[in-house]
Amino acid sequence: MSEPLPLPSHVHYELLQQQTLFAAYQEPLLKLEVSELISTLRKTLSQQR
Repeated sequence: MSEPLPLPSHVHYELLQQQTLFAAYQEPLLKLEVSELISTLRKTLSQQR
């Protein structure tokens, strides 16, 4: 079996979300996809705790 991948801290997700949403502000579909990805990453992080 493989070991679980280490995940960045919550602060890294916040920074990633801010920077990515800023970069995608003119692309509504991309902005939605980024938001969904961040949500999935947060859920994964909470399950690893």
